[in-house]
Amino acid sequence: MSDNYSTSTLILAGGKGSRLNGQDKGLITLKNKSLISYSIAVAPTNSRILASINRNIEQYSALTDECISDSDPYAGPMIAIWQAARHVTTPYLLVLPCDTPLLPHDIGERLLAPLIAGDHTASYASHNGRGHYCCMAATLQTLAGITKAPRSMRNLLDQLNAHAVEFTCEDHLFLNVNTEQDLTLAAQYL
Repeated sequence: MSDNYSTSTLILAGGKGSRLNGQDKGLITLKNKSLISYSIAVAPTNSRILASINRNIEQYSALTDECISDSDPYAGPMIAIWQAARHVTTPYLLVLPCDTPLLPHDIGERLLAPLIAGDHTASYASHNGRGHYCCMAATLQTLAGITKAPRSMRNLLDQLNAHAVEFTCEDHLFLNVNTEQDLTLAAQYL
């Protein structure tokens, strides 16, 4: 793969999968593809793909450019983002969850657009007024100013003075797969 990336995309795949009997959610198969593959598919074309993981490094390494293990396993997405910001060298970091397989195809471009235009230094997805905080983007310069990992995604976005990017689309596009029922529902839309 090329070393000339304009963006790094971090896929959050370090959760316990406790509501799915401990399965590694990023590697769960949906319509013959791993859940993480759906997130990778909506990343911008010229993006270095990183995965925040806590297990199954061999499988994730085959799908991504780099794997980052959390220093505090299962501590949540804020630790993963904070650590990734110290790994990347691109001007922008896009963050996507591994367990939302129906995301809008243009989510990466839309979250990055206000950053690239210089209007904002961070953004997150919003749908019907509800924030989807694990779908976010920030400039590396802005993230470098965070000296300690925040306690919540909302707190991180508040610190970054993030801009909400409103998505007017079908509700199912932000369906988060947490249970077998969610997996069955997501399959109906593919």
